[in-house]
Amino acid sequence: MTYLIKNARGEILSFGETSSQPTEMGHEVDYIDTPFHEYAQRLVLSVNGVAGQTCHAWQSGPDIKVEVATTLKVRHINLDVNGTIMSVPLKEGKGCLMLTPAQPGVFVVKPAQPRLYCAAGTGTLVIEIIPNA
Repeated sequence: MTYLIKNARGEILSFGETSSQPTEMGHEVDYIDTPFHEYAQRLVLSVNGVAGQTCHAWQSGPDIKVEVATTLKVRHINLDVNGTIMSVPLKEGKGCLMLTPAQPGVFVVKPAQPRLYCAAGTGTLVIEIIPNA
């Protein structure tokens, strides 16, 4: 059985497959009747098929295509990109978000709806923009 750890606001902090997980004060554990491997696919953010790892791109290089996939039947998903909320239209659970690597730094892409999507695992994508030499 899959468990979800939520904070006091109901935001999903983590999920797993063990029956007993300790939580911090104010956190709660919910159990859902969805297999772990299915829940882990609820939100997948990737670049060139790579998810769950830091990706790299060159400053002033080609735009970065962030692939978005969800198993939920929704028409769009809101993503938080460095504090800016961006809406991504989806078709059959898939869509993409284009980012421009104009400046060195880091893009952190995560769900803007933490009560619906967990940022753990493949739900967060970090893209480091490497400065030109």
